[in-house]
Amino acid sequence: MSSENEKFESNADPRGLPTFLVIGAMKCGTTSLHHYLSQHPEIFVSAQKELHYFVAERNWKKGITWYRQQFDPSFQQRGEISPSYAFFPRYQNVPERIHQVLGDVKIIYIVRDPIDRLISHYVHDIAARQQTLPFPEALANVRDNDYVWCSCYSVQLERYLQYFPIERFLVITQEALLKDRTVTLQNVYRFLGVTETPKGIKTQSELHRSRDKRRYKMPAQLIEQFISKTRLKKAYPNAAWHLERLLCYPYAQRVPQPVPDEDLMIRLNQIFRPDIMKLEALTGLSFEDWPTMKTGSHKTF
Repeated sequence: MSSENEKFESNADPRGLPTFLVIGAMKCGTTSLHHYLSQHPEIFVSAQKELHYFVAERNWKKGITWYRQQFDPSFQQRGEISPSYAFFPRYQNVPERIHQVLGDVKIIYIVRDPIDRLISHYVHDIAARQQTLPFPEALANVRDNDYVWCSCYSVQLERYLQYFPIERFLVITQEALLKDRTVTLQNVYRFLGVTETPKGIKTQSELHRSRDKRRYKMPAQLIEQFISKTRLKKAYPNAAWHLERLLCYPYAQRVPQPVPDEDLMIRLNQIFRPDIMKLEALTGLSFEDWPTMKTGSHKTF
Protein backbone atom coordinates (compact mmCIF):
# COMPACT_ATOMS: atom_id res chain seq x y z
CA MET A 1 0.00 0.00 0.00
CA SER A 2 1.02 3.63 -0.35
CA SER A 3 2.82 5.54 2.36
CA GLU A 4 0.77 7.83 4.60
CA ASN A 5 2.22 10.99 3.09
CA GLU A 6 1.46 10.04 -0.52
CA LYS A 7 -1.56 11.79 -1.96
CA PHE A 8 -3.47 10.15 -4.78
CA GLU A 9 -5.50 12.19 -7.21
CA SER A 10 -8.44 9.83 -6.88
CA ASN A 11 -11.83 10.12 -8.52
CA ALA A 12 -10.41 12.32 -11.28
CA ASP A 13 -12.77 13.46 -14.02
CA PRO A 14 -12.36 10.65 -16.60
CA ARG A 15 -12.94 12.93 -19.59
CA GLY A 16 -9.82 13.05 -21.72
CA LEU A 17 -7.91 10.55 -19.61
CA PRO A 18 -6.72 7.18 -20.99
CA THR A 19 -9.16 4.37 -21.55
CA PHE A 20 -6.30 1.87 -21.84
CA LEU A 21 -2.67 1.44 -20.84
CA VAL A 22 0.14 -0.73 -22.13
CA ILE A 23 2.23 -1.51 -19.05
CA GLY A 24 5.17 -3.30 -20.68
CA ALA A 25 7.12 -5.40 -20.45
CA MET A 26 10.30 -3.57 -21.37
CA LYS A 27 11.99 -4.93 -24.54
CA CYS A 28 8.88 -6.86 -25.61
CA GLY A 29 7.78 -4.78 -28.60
CA THR A 30 6.10 -1.83 -26.91
CA THR A 31 7.69 0.68 -29.31
CA SER A 32 6.41 -1.24 -32.32
CA LEU A 33 2.94 -1.52 -30.76
CA HIS A 34 2.93 2.24 -30.11
CA HIS A 35 3.71 2.75 -33.81
CA TYR A 36 0.87 0.45 -34.93
CA LEU A 37 -1.74 1.84 -32.52
CA SER A 38 -0.90 5.42 -33.46
CA GLN A 39 -2.02 4.70 -37.04
CA HIS A 40 -5.50 3.42 -36.11
CA PRO A 41 -8.08 6.14 -36.91
CA GLU A 42 -10.12 5.39 -33.76
CA ILE A 43 -7.21 5.29 -31.29
CA PHE A 44 -5.16 8.11 -29.82
CA VAL A 45 -1.86 7.27 -28.17
CA SER A 46 0.28 9.92 -26.52
CA ALA A 47 2.89 11.38 -28.86
CA GLN A 48 5.48 10.80 -26.18
CA LYS A 49 5.47 7.04 -25.87
CA GLU A 50 6.53 6.67 -22.25
CA LEU A 51 4.81 9.15 -19.95
CA HIS A 52 5.72 7.36 -16.69
CA TYR A 53 2.96 9.33 -14.98
CA PHE A 54 2.08 6.73 -12.37
CA VAL A 55 5.69 6.31 -11.24
CA ALA A 56 6.38 8.48 -8.19
CA GLU A 57 10.05 8.84 -9.07
CA ARG A 58 9.25 9.98 -12.61
CA ASN A 59 6.26 12.18 -13.57
CA TRP A 60 3.63 11.66 -10.85
CA LYS A 61 4.53 15.05 -9.38
CA LYS A 62 3.48 16.81 -12.60
CA GLY A 63 -0.16 16.28 -11.69
CA ILE A 64 -3.39 15.29 -13.39
CA THR A 65 -3.66 18.46 -15.50
CA TRP A 66 -0.33 17.72 -17.19
CA TYR A 67 -1.34 14.11 -17.74
CA ARG A 68 -4.70 15.02 -19.26
CA GLN A 69 -2.99 17.39 -21.69
CA GLN A 70 -1.17 14.45 -23.28
CA PHE A 71 -4.40 13.08 -24.82
CA ASP A 72 -6.97 14.13 -27.39
CA PRO A 73 -10.43 13.87 -25.77
CA SER A 74 -12.15 13.65 -29.15
CA PHE A 75 -11.00 10.03 -29.51
CA GLN A 76 -13.11 7.31 -27.92
CA GLN A 77 -10.04 5.20 -27.18
CA ARG A 78 -7.01 6.91 -25.68
CA GLY A 79 -3.92 5.31 -24.25
CA GLU A 80 -0.26 5.43 -23.41
CA ILE A 81 2.59 2.93 -23.19
CA SER A 82 4.99 2.96 -20.24
CA PRO A 83 7.01 -0.21 -19.50
CA SER A 84 7.95 1.30 -16.14
CA TYR A 85 4.44 0.37 -14.97
CA ALA A 86 5.57 -3.28 -14.80
CA PHE A 87 8.88 -2.63 -13.05
CA PHE A 88 8.17 -3.82 -9.51
CA PRO A 89 9.88 -3.71 -7.01
CA ARG A 90 11.96 -0.80 -8.31
CA TYR A 91 8.77 1.26 -8.71
CA GLN A 92 6.20 0.79 -5.97
CA ASN A 93 2.40 1.33 -5.78
CA VAL A 94 1.93 1.88 -9.52
CA PRO A 95 -1.21 -0.32 -9.87
CA GLU A 96 -2.77 1.46 -6.89
CA ARG A 97 -2.24 4.89 -8.46
CA ILE A 98 -3.63 3.70 -11.79
CA HIS A 99 -6.75 2.33 -10.11
CA GLN A 100 -7.25 5.48 -8.07
CA VAL A 101 -7.05 7.75 -11.13
CA LEU A 102 -8.32 5.67 -14.06
CA GLY A 103 -10.77 3.27 -12.42
CA ASP A 104 -11.60 0.28 -14.63
CA VAL A 105 -9.09 1.14 -17.37
CA LYS A 106 -8.17 -1.64 -19.81
CA ILE A 107 -4.60 -2.92 -19.59
CA ILE A 108 -2.43 -4.57 -22.24
CA TYR A 109 0.67 -6.50 -21.19
CA ILE A 110 3.19 -7.70 -23.79
CA VAL A 111 5.52 -10.48 -22.72
CA ARG A 112 8.20 -12.65 -24.35
CA ASP A 113 10.47 -15.50 -23.39
CA PRO A 114 11.85 -14.21 -20.06
CA ILE A 115 15.51 -15.01 -20.73
CA ASP A 116 15.35 -13.43 -24.19
CA ARG A 117 13.80 -10.33 -22.62
CA LEU A 118 16.44 -10.21 -19.89
CA ILE A 119 19.28 -10.36 -22.42
CA SER A 120 17.67 -7.66 -24.55
CA HIS A 121 17.23 -5.47 -21.46
CA TYR A 122 20.91 -5.84 -20.58
CA VAL A 123 21.99 -4.99 -24.15
CA HIS A 124 19.74 -1.93 -24.07
CA ASP A 125 21.41 -0.72 -20.87
CA ILE A 126 24.90 -1.32 -22.25
CA ALA A 127 24.08 0.65 -25.40
CA ALA A 128 22.61 3.48 -23.31
CA ARG A 129 25.66 3.45 -20.97
CA GLN A 130 23.37 2.67 -18.05
CA GLN A 131 25.24 -0.58 -17.39
CA THR A 132 29.00 -1.14 -17.19
CA LEU A 133 29.24 -4.57 -15.57
CA PRO A 134 29.94 -7.66 -17.68
CA PHE A 135 26.88 -9.86 -18.13
CA PRO A 136 27.86 -12.52 -15.52
CA GLU A 137 28.48 -9.84 -12.90
CA ALA A 138 25.25 -8.00 -13.70
CA LEU A 139 23.38 -11.29 -13.12
CA ALA A 140 25.44 -12.48 -10.15
CA ASN A 141 22.49 -12.13 -7.78
CA VAL A 142 19.50 -13.47 -9.67
CA ARG A 143 17.23 -13.37 -6.62
CA ASP A 144 17.33 -9.59 -6.28
CA ASN A 145 17.90 -8.21 -9.75
CA ASP A 146 15.98 -5.72 -11.91
CA TYR A 147 16.60 -7.73 -15.08
CA VAL A 148 15.11 -10.81 -13.45
CA TRP A 149 12.18 -9.03 -11.80
CA CYS A 150 11.06 -7.49 -15.09
CA SER A 151 10.90 -10.98 -16.60
CA CYS A 152 8.81 -12.36 -13.71
CA TYR A 153 5.54 -11.63 -15.43
CA SER A 154 3.21 -13.32 -12.97
CA VAL A 155 4.77 -11.32 -10.14
CA GLN A 156 4.11 -8.09 -12.03
CA LEU A 157 0.59 -9.14 -13.02
CA GLU A 158 -0.37 -10.18 -9.50
CA ARG A 159 0.35 -6.65 -8.29
CA TYR A 160 -2.38 -5.42 -10.65
CA LEU A 161 -4.84 -8.17 -9.81
CA GLN A 162 -5.13 -6.69 -6.33
CA TYR A 163 -7.00 -3.79 -7.98
CA PHE A 164 -8.28 -5.02 -11.37
CA PRO A 165 -10.11 -8.18 -12.46
CA ILE A 166 -8.30 -10.37 -14.98
CA GLU A 167 -11.01 -9.51 -17.54
CA ARG A 168 -9.54 -6.01 -17.82
CA PHE A 169 -6.27 -7.46 -19.13
CA LEU A 170 -5.08 -8.56 -22.53
CA VAL A 171 -1.81 -10.46 -22.43
CA ILE A 172 -0.06 -10.91 -25.78
CA THR A 173 3.42 -12.10 -26.68
CA GLN A 174 6.12 -10.42 -28.69
CA GLU A 175 6.59 -13.71 -30.53
CA ALA A 176 2.98 -13.56 -31.77
CA LEU A 177 3.37 -9.89 -32.68
CA LEU A 178 6.34 -10.85 -34.86
CA LYS A 179 5.01 -14.08 -36.41
CA ASP A 180 1.33 -13.22 -36.87
CA ARG A 181 1.10 -9.47 -36.60
CA THR A 182 -2.27 -9.05 -38.31
CA VAL A 183 -4.12 -11.51 -36.07
CA THR A 184 -2.39 -10.21 -32.93
CA LEU A 185 -3.31 -6.62 -33.71
CA GLN A 186 -6.89 -7.65 -34.46
CA ASN A 187 -7.02 -9.17 -30.97
CA VAL A 188 -5.80 -5.85 -29.57
CA TYR A 189 -8.37 -3.87 -31.58
CA ARG A 190 -11.15 -6.23 -30.47
CA PHE A 191 -10.11 -5.84 -26.85
CA LEU A 192 -10.24 -2.04 -27.21
CA GLY A 193 -13.56 -2.12 -29.04
CA VAL A 194 -12.43 -0.50 -32.28
CA THR A 195 -12.55 -1.55 -35.94
CA GLU A 196 -10.59 -4.78 -36.30
CA THR A 197 -9.62 -4.29 -39.96
CA PRO A 198 -8.73 -0.60 -40.38
CA LYS A 199 -7.31 0.58 -43.67
CA GLY A 200 -3.93 2.16 -44.24
CA ILE A 201 -2.02 0.79 -41.25
CA LYS A 202 1.58 -0.08 -42.05
CA THR A 203 2.80 -2.96 -39.92
CA GLN A 204 5.95 -3.99 -41.76
CA SER A 205 8.38 -2.23 -39.42
CA GLU A 206 9.79 -3.79 -36.28
CA LEU A 207 11.29 -0.96 -34.23
CA HIS A 208 14.10 -0.89 -31.68
CA ARG A 209 15.29 -4.47 -32.16
CA SER A 210 17.91 -5.46 -29.61
CA ARG A 211 20.07 -7.08 -32.26
CA ASP A 212 20.42 -3.63 -33.84
CA LYS A 213 21.63 -1.96 -30.65
CA ARG A 214 24.76 0.17 -30.96
CA ARG A 215 27.06 1.81 -28.44
CA TYR A 216 27.78 5.28 -29.78
CA LYS A 217 31.19 6.86 -30.13
CA MET A 218 31.93 10.47 -31.04
CA PRO A 219 30.39 12.22 -32.95
CA ALA A 220 27.41 9.86 -32.71
CA GLN A 221 27.05 10.56 -28.98
CA LEU A 222 26.61 14.27 -29.63
CA ILE A 223 24.15 13.64 -32.47
CA GLU A 224 22.07 11.27 -30.32
CA GLN A 225 22.06 13.75 -27.43
CA PHE A 226 20.91 16.53 -29.77
CA ILE A 227 18.07 14.39 -31.18
CA SER A 228 17.00 13.37 -27.66
CA LYS A 229 16.75 16.98 -26.51
CA THR A 230 14.65 18.17 -29.44
CA ARG A 231 10.86 18.13 -29.60
CA LEU A 232 11.17 15.56 -32.40
CA LYS A 233 12.06 12.81 -29.90
CA LYS A 234 8.88 13.35 -27.88
CA ALA A 235 6.46 14.27 -30.65
CA TYR A 236 7.67 11.79 -33.31
CA PRO A 237 9.67 9.05 -31.54
CA ASN A 238 9.62 6.67 -34.52
CA ALA A 239 10.88 9.34 -36.93
CA ALA A 240 13.55 10.29 -34.40
CA TRP A 241 14.63 6.66 -34.19
CA HIS A 242 15.01 6.36 -37.96
CA LEU A 243 16.95 9.65 -38.06
CA GLU A 244 19.20 8.38 -35.29
CA ARG A 245 19.92 5.19 -37.25
CA LEU A 246 20.78 7.20 -40.35
CA LEU A 247 23.11 9.68 -38.66
CA CYS A 248 24.57 7.69 -35.76
CA TYR A 249 24.99 4.08 -36.85
CA PRO A 250 28.03 4.79 -39.07
CA TYR A 251 29.84 5.97 -35.91
CA ALA A 252 28.60 3.22 -33.58
CA GLN A 253 29.85 -0.09 -32.32
CA ARG A 254 27.40 -2.98 -32.31
CA VAL A 255 26.73 -4.35 -28.83
CA PRO A 256 27.48 -8.10 -28.72
CA GLN A 257 24.69 -10.33 -27.44
CA PRO A 258 25.74 -12.16 -24.25
CA VAL A 259 25.06 -15.87 -23.91
CA PRO A 260 24.30 -17.17 -20.39
CA ASP A 261 26.57 -19.99 -19.27
CA GLU A 262 25.14 -23.30 -18.09
CA ASP A 263 25.19 -22.39 -14.39
CA LEU A 264 23.37 -19.10 -14.97
CA MET A 265 20.81 -20.81 -17.21
CA ILE A 266 20.05 -23.30 -14.43
CA ARG A 267 19.57 -20.53 -11.88
CA LEU A 268 17.36 -18.50 -14.22
CA ASN A 269 15.26 -21.52 -15.15
CA GLN A 270 14.64 -22.24 -11.48
CA ILE A 271 13.06 -18.80 -11.20
CA PHE A 272 11.34 -18.39 -14.56
CA ARG A 273 9.71 -21.76 -15.14
CA PRO A 274 7.52 -21.60 -11.99
CA ASP A 275 6.70 -17.99 -12.82
CA ILE A 276 5.65 -18.94 -16.38
CA MET A 277 3.43 -21.74 -15.07
CA LYS A 278 1.79 -19.29 -12.69
CA LEU A 279 1.28 -16.86 -15.58
CA GLU A 280 -0.42 -19.64 -17.52
CA ALA A 281 -2.72 -20.30 -14.56
CA LEU A 282 -3.60 -16.60 -14.23
CA THR A 283 -4.26 -15.97 -17.91
CA GLY A 284 -5.37 -19.33 -19.30
CA LEU A 285 -2.71 -18.96 -22.00
CA SER A 286 0.05 -21.39 -22.92
CA PHE A 287 3.69 -20.40 -23.17
CA GLU A 288 5.04 -23.88 -23.82
CA ASP A 289 6.78 -22.73 -27.00
CA TRP A 290 9.08 -20.41 -25.10
CA PRO A 291 12.63 -21.79 -25.08
CA THR A 292 12.82 -21.33 -21.31
CA MET A 293 10.12 -23.99 -20.97
CA LYS A 294 12.06 -26.48 -23.09
CA THR A 295 14.89 -28.19 -21.24
CA GLY A 296 18.22 -27.61 -22.96
CA SER A 297 16.56 -25.79 -25.83
CA HIS A 298 17.15 -22.10 -25.33
CA LYS A 299 18.08 -20.08 -28.36
CA THR A 300 21.02 -17.73 -28.48
CA PHE A 301 21.21 -14.44 -30.34
